[in-house]
Amino acid sequence: MPKQVETAKLRWLRRKIILFIGDFFSVAIAMLLALLTEGTTVFTVFLGHRAFYICFLLNILICSGLFMAFHLYQDDPDSIGALSGIKLIGSVIGVTIAHTLALLFLFQDTPPIVTPYYIPLFFFILLFLAAFTRYLKRAVQALHSSAARLSNGNHGNGHTRVMIVGAGEAGTVLLREIEHSDKLSLTAVCLVDDDPMKLGNHIFGVPVAGNRDRIPELVKKYSVHEIYIAIPSLHGEELGKLVSKAHETGCRVKMLPGIYQLINGDISLHALREVSIEDLLARDAIHLNNEAASAYLEDKIIMVTGGGGSIGSELCRQIASHHPHQLIILDIYENNAYDIQQELVKKYPQLNLVTLIA
Repeated sequence: MPKQVETAKLRWLRRKIILFIGDFFSVAIAMLLALLTEGTTVFTVFLGHRAFYICFLLNILICSGLFMAFHLYQDDPDSIGALSGIKLIGSVIGVTIAHTLALLFLFQDTPPIVTPYYIPLFFFILLFLAAFTRYLKRAVQALHSSAARLSNGNHGNGHTRVMIVGAGEAGTVLLREIEHSDKLSLTAVCLVDDDPMKLGNHIFGVPVAGNRDRIPELVKKYSVHEIYIAIPSLHGEELGKLVSKAHETGCRVKMLPGIYQLINGDISLHALREVSIEDLLARDAIHLNNEAASAYLEDKIIMVTGGGGSIGSELCRQIASHHPHQLIILDIYENNAYDIQQELVKKYPQLNLVTLIA
């Protein structure tokens, strides 16, 4: 058995054992606290009655059985959500009903000695404790992430401030990895999504702050350093427009490779890569006839409008390699034009290069 698989299995086994022990004490505490509200006399009578301990054992068995049936010992603590909460409530309701029936059956020869408040108190205390043991890790991580964002302030204090474009499944996976890792010098500050139903929501405490048209505005508002595009299904012209808008901000732009990574579950920060020209095409890349292109471009004066954008900068790179007489980069954004200018000057020192901002 590979060491990583063995380690993962041991980690899951340890989690199940911890949860079972937590549930054992949760049932005991719920019964005792609910009894304490009945008064010391009732509390003493119950503790001295053998039926009480039979009830306790039955509660443990039923609780464990229901939690196993609803996979509450298998759920990943990082992915616990609304569905897990519903399953937990349903299981605790089942335990409470079984506990009520056990009390009626085991104490049928004696008059009821608890008030009607005992059962609701038992239910809510058990629900709280069972949820506490399962959501504690996630709550601590959320508090840690929120504290990190507050301590980083507006400039990050050495942390790279990240905007994630796409608040769907892929974006949520990336955000979870950023939020739950102490080894990454990244802080997710906002998400961008075109779905109006998501706007204003928070995912792991990070706001869905606007749609893609507001990217330049949000970059300034949140002092963003890097933009991660997490929409694996986006290709061609739409992707090109999005990447161009992201590049216009002067931020570093990365993206997930494609929809197949989403299907295979291979989404992580390690899968992010720089945007390539092929990402902007709705088809396979066409391989040019370099000899013909060189004959056409050599010793010509060539101007590239929008030369600082994604497509424009790639055109500048290709043209510069074919020895033009002069290459003119025209762009409205100084930062983008400056970046491609510095890259070309470094790579082609003999190139007659002119950069115009207009």
